Amino acid sequence: MKFTISKTWMMVFAQLLLVFLLITCFLAGTGMAAGKPTAITKAATFVSYCTARLNGTANPNGILTMIYWEYGTTTAYGKKTSVWSVGSGTSDVTFYADVGNVPPKVGSLTPNTTYHFRFVAENSAGKAYGADMTFTTQAPPPSVKTGPATKITTNSARLTGVVNPHGVKTMCQFQYGTTTDYKTGIGTSPAGNGTSNVTVAADLTNLHVNTIYHYQLKCESSSGFSLGSDMAFKTKSSNLIQVK
Repeated sequence: MKFTISKTWMMVFAQLLLVFLLITCFLAGTGMAAGKPTAITKAATFVSYCTARLNGTANPNGILTMIYWEYGTTTAYGKKTSVWSVGSGTSDVTFYADVGNVPPKVGSLTPNTTYHFRFVAENSAGKAYGADMTFTTQAPPPSVKTGPATKITTNSARLTGVVNPHGVKTMCQFQYGTTTDYKTGIGTSPAGNGTSNVTVAADLTNLHVNTIYHYQLKCESSSGFSLGSDMAFKTKSSNLIQVK
């Protein structure tokens, strides 16, 4: 028995196949067809000397998807963020993760260092990697040490301290007062942008006789500010004798 298909049925079959292909392409184009996720690495933001925010965009393409970032000082990365579930949607969504920590907490990034990172999205249909990108951490805030008070008289004294600007333009000021609230600042002056210790000083006048003063050194750059420890001195007693 010979089986034949008429031209009419062949045309119907071809039209049905075409409709099927068109529907499949439409669903894939609108994200309605489930499949491997997409992952796009976005530029890092809020980069400081010890922290950064990593950004990325993912589309789960209809399947429950997990995301994370890989990062490190080379393209081997070596570290990764926590892993998050981002659901099974069908549209692009942007996510972020903060990495690093403020010293002395564990996990802080290294100052003045270039880091590589990429965004990763994974579901049961496969894994997608965003492109490698980089960011460079800033220099740290200045290192500050309050020094001793010198040249103390009944109404004046010289405050001293040491600062390392760590390569960033730095300004310094001594804060002082009769309590650790200080209240007054003096000697706002540049400490340069070097990478070694610099001695700074400020002269106080019009102080009260026989009085204890607290003081500390504060220095600030674009990377942040640092405070030296509190120190104190006492002005000398007056040598004047009251005549009755």
